[in-house]
Amino acid sequence: MATSPIVLAAGPASPFGTLDELLACAKAHPGQVSYGTPGVGTPQHLAVELLVHMTGARMTHVPYKGSSQPLSDLLAGHIPLVSAAINPAQPYIGSGKLRGLAVADAHRVASLPDPPAIAEKVPGHEVRIWYGLMAPAGTPDDVVARLNQALAAAAGHPDMQKQMRELGYERALDTPGAMDREVRDDVKKWGEAIRAAGLKPE
Repeated sequence: MATSPIVLAAGPASPFGTLDELLACAKAHPGQVSYGTPGVGTPQHLAVELLVHMTGARMTHVPYKGSSQPLSDLLAGHIPLVSAAINPAQPYIGSGKLRGLAVADAHRVASLPDPPAIAEKVPGHEVRIWYGLMAPAGTPDDVVARLNQALAAAAGHPDMQKQMRELGYERALDTPGAMDREVRDDVKKWGEAIRAAGLKPE
């Protein structure tokens, strides 16, 4: 139905102000740069693990239980970096309280245009939070098709599109078959990344 970009945000006391400076700092001081996320295995966590895997810049993960506390600790100077969905981070970046270093997307995003895409510096890096609806296995194809059409009609309403833009979401409604391929591709992509990072379920 929709996607939400992920942003790497630095605090006012952080020693880096750009993605290049972050990577240089993490390479010069392996493991000393810590970053907060809403938890182990979340897209926000995997976005940084993919960046680490692709660049060799070692960082230390600080998992939280939810998205508000890492931003609070970043504002207080307890951690230097957070990987967050754009929605909760955007007000702080827009007001100048936090610095947006980069978005984990293939391109810059309309709701937060200043931070560059990580892919501009690290080609091939792309992580987005996506939202979809699923029905029980065995649901008749005609029922799935009707639900898809109804969702498309609702998502296409101007009020709905305006609300999504204000919340930092981008419309991404597609066919049931396309979503099935998305899930299968993600299982393969993230299975490999998780094994490479040595992550374990908690």
